[in-house]
Amino acid sequence: MEKIQLIGRLAKDPESRVTPGGDAVCNFTLAVDSSYTDKTTGDKVKRVKWIRCTAWRKTADVILKYKKKGEQVYVEGEFTAHYEDNAAGTGQEANGPKAWEAKDGTWNASYEVTIHRIEFVGNQGNGGVASNAGAPPVGGVAAKEPEDIPF
Repeated sequence: MEKIQLIGRLAKDPESRVTPGGDAVCNFTLAVDSSYTDKTTGDKVKRVKWIRCTAWRKTADVILKYKKKGEQVYVEGEFTAHYEDNAAGTGQEANGPKAWEAKDGTWNASYEVTIHRIEFVGNQGNGGVASNAGAPPVGGVAAKEPEDIPF
């Protein structure tokens, strides 16, 4: 089973399109922060991974309706396979990141994830309180009140 879980902020407003079959598709870039302490200097080093995300159908609709640039989300999904030319010149599925060379000659990796579940977390522009008010749960189970839990 392949499952990736990420918490990050939308780098820009989600973009939408509709397939010829009528399915909603939402694309956005998720900025995921991480940090570590440099062993030689003792300095804390921050870095950002930029993850390209795609959501389909109802999940796409909810993201487009409720999310915008800078807002934090928790997502679950799977890495999106991409295809690379092999020696025979035919496409071959590759499951890792998509590697590419920048104009300055450095190599970079692009991660792509297909989103199956999303939760809204963190500051949502309402005074620092996380809220899913008005938003239906997507791909998961609705939260229960403590008195509803049978144990």
